[in-house]
Amino acid sequence: MYYAPARHHYSHDSFHELMKAFFNQQYPEWNTMWSDESRSGMKMKIREKDVRVTLPFPGVTAKDFEVEVVGDTLTVRAHRTQENQDEQKQYLCRERSTESYQESLRLPVRVNGPETKAKYEDGVLTLLIPREDPEAKNSKMIQVD
Repeated sequence: MYYAPARHHYSHDSFHELMKAFFNQQYPEWNTMWSDESRSGMKMKIREKDVRVTLPFPGVTAKDFEVEVVGDTLTVRAHRTQENQDEQKQYLCRERSTESYQESLRLPVRVNGPETKAKYEDGVLTLLIPREDPEAKNSKMIQVD
C-alpha cells in the first residue's frame, strides 16, 4: 500500500480559495500551483514489518541530512552551503549560496522511531522505519520488596 502525504491548506482561507479559483479557470496548466498534493516526491510504502520512505534529493551528501522521528511524526531536513572564490589580478569574486529543505509528515501507523535506518545513495534518501509491534505491551510488572 502506498501513502502519499498531503500538504494541508486551511479550507476557510478565502484568499487561498480565490487564488485557486482564479488560476484553475484562467490558467489550467497552473493548477498544480494550488493543489494539495505533495510536490517533494516523497513516497511512503507501508509494509508488514516496516515503513519505507524514499525521497529523491540529488546534489547533496549524506552529512547534509538530518532525519528525526518523534512519536508518529517524521521530519527530514537538508542544509547545504557552497562557497566559491575566484581571485584574479584585477578582481576578486566570492559567491556564497545556502539552501535549506524541511518537510514533516505524520506516519499513518505506529513506529519504533529510534530503530530507524537511513541510507543516501544515487541521489535518493531511503528510510526504513520499523513498525511498532502491536502485541508488545507497554506495561511492565514491578516487583515490590
